[in-house]
Amino acid sequence: MKSFIKKHLYKISMALVYAGVILLLVVHFLHLRFNNLLFLSLFLILLGIIFYVQSVKHQGRY
Repeated sequence: MKSFIKKHLYKISMALVYAGVILLLVVHFLHLRFNNLLFLSLFLILLGIIFYVQSVKHQGRY
């Protein structure tokens, strides 16, 4: 299981960033002003960035 996560960490990180951006777009266009949705999207984007940096370090491109 651990090697599966390490192998697909790049894809997981990009999916988290995309999900956070899509959530921000939905919140904006539907005029929702719930702070928990905004913080959730921020959390997803930051978590995706952290996972992306870890995957780049793991692949040796950093």
